[in-house]
Amino acid sequence: MGTTAHGGSNAPRKAALFVDFDNIYLGLRKFATEAAEAFATRPAQWMNWLETGSHTATAPPGNHARRFLVRNVYLNPGPFSQYRAVFQTRYDEFVIMSADADFTPVLRRLRAQDRWTTVVTAGLSAPALGANCDTLVTPEQLVAAVLGETLESADTSLDYVPAPQRAPSSPAREFTGERAPAGQPSGDVDAVAVAIRDAVRGTHRPLAAATAAQAALTVDPEIKTSGWYGAGSFRAFVERHLHDLRYEPAGAGYVFDPARHSPDGVPSDERIEPDPYLQRVRTVTTVTGVPALPSQAYGTLFRALTRDLQEHPFHLTKTSKRVRDQTDLQGTPVPRNAISFVIKGLTYAKQNLTDSATAESLAHAWADNIYTLCANEQMPLTDDDREAIRAWVTGNVGPEGT
Repeated sequence: MGTTAHGGSNAPRKAALFVDFDNIYLGLRKFATEAAEAFATRPAQWMNWLETGSHTATAPPGNHARRFLVRNVYLNPGPFSQYRAVFQTRYDEFVIMSADADFTPVLRRLRAQDRWTTVVTAGLSAPALGANCDTLVTPEQLVAAVLGETLESADTSLDYVPAPQRAPSSPAREFTGERAPAGQPSGDVDAVAVAIRDAVRGTHRPLAAATAAQAALTVDPEIKTSGWYGAGSFRAFVERHLHDLRYEPAGAGYVFDPARHSPDGVPSDERIEPDPYLQRVRTVTTVTGVPALPSQAYGTLFRALTRDLQEHPFHLTKTSKRVRDQTDLQGTPVPRNAISFVIKGLTYAKQNLTDSATAESLAHAWADNIYTLCANEQMPLTDDDREAIRAWVTGNVGPEGT
């Protein structure tokens, strides 16, 4: 018997590739016309990306994670119902390039047969689609791949966890790990430390850890590969090499300079007040996957997005990154994956993402899109439910939440 799809063999998985061309091409056009054209005219680039496993964090460098034995492209999804394997071979993996929820039953059947499944999307996908596949490739990853760009590794997941993390116990706060390798130039460590310190001291409040880490990556893009020069993590690097700074694990993590910043500027569990609207729409966020952001965070997001559209043309990956950075500077950091989810929803709701958009128009379009997501999940809404949803996402879109 051969190894199963989830076995421990290092040999490439034998895979079959199915491309719903219309779905992917038209989906990419909504975000970037050049990405759609690159997808259609330079398939070798993104096919090599999929075969080498570059869309995952676990693929070994230089090795193929899978080998496509069948490569089929369809302009009409009808023929998928009559698919038959060309070779008498067990296919360990099936790669489906479509965000169409109609593929959910297929994914469930494949999982029951112990087959590995990867879904590549170019738009919003139903939560059930992601829940029934082993790997979900997001539109951000696909856009970057077809354009030959690089995504920040921390931004490749769509998993959204709104609950802040608790600070670990005292023993867990002690960093571990070996010292940096002997061959590691100390100058790199110093340069990275300076970049982090400058970024932290350049703000008037504690800086989100993700933004501080990005400053380090601008100096040494490979620092994560080295395990943060032997420290093991960004937090451990700060604690080892930047004794004048402090790392606070509240929420997604913050770095601050006690000589310049007040610890009161760091959000903590005790200072987060329950959002009355959020409590009422909890079922909606669970069923649809809509980011469970507090109403204040939605207001900050839409104001930041409006300002960005006034200053820059819309680009899925670049816009979401700039908006993420702006929300952090305003003291209400919003995760980039949550921002991307909202932006994609606005796009598919046919909301124009141009300099004419206002925070109010974006917020109301997002509320309408949530209604649609609920309908897609066959979740009935009462008039009170609709009122609560709209109040939740539009209630803080005025100037600075007024």
